[in-house]
Amino acid sequence: MHVLNARRKGRALPIGIPLSVKESFLKEESRPTLYTRPIKGSSSNLTFKNVKELERELEELTNDVELLNEEKFNLQKTLKDLETTQMELQQVTEFKKKQVKVFKLELSKFNNENFKNSDSASPQFKNLLNSLLSERQILEKKKMELKRNLESVNREIESV
Repeated sequence: MHVLNARRKGRALPIGIPLSVKESFLKEESRPTLYTRPIKGSSSNLTFKNVKELERELEELTNDVELLNEEKFNLQKTLKDLETTQMELQQVTEFKKKQVKVFKLELSKFNNENFKNSDSASPQFKNLLNSLLSERQILEKKKMELKRNLESVNREIESV
């Protein structure tokens, strides 16, 4: 490295150089060196392309941007649809939970009144109650079968 170049790189100038030389050198603008090593992405390494190639690349890039914008729009649309579906499902589950609570309360009231064993209950009512109980048992059996089927399908999916 040249002695006078040291000051520009933040080092102190060596002792023994006359002050006039130091001042004149520091007042000068820095000159580029003759040799520059190639750096990736520097302008000296870039090869110049003709206008048609640049226009074609620009056109390809604009097409890519348009496709990405369309894809982004579609993804945003599906996201909104999924969010609304999730909200609707939450509302339905809340409604069903409230409905189940009401049915449980009614059932407990009904059981407390002991209509099952009383003689005042009409035969039609008893028949209706028996049919409802049998349907409930059938539905519970179907529910258990569906759960078993679902579990077996899940196991098959996991094994694949």
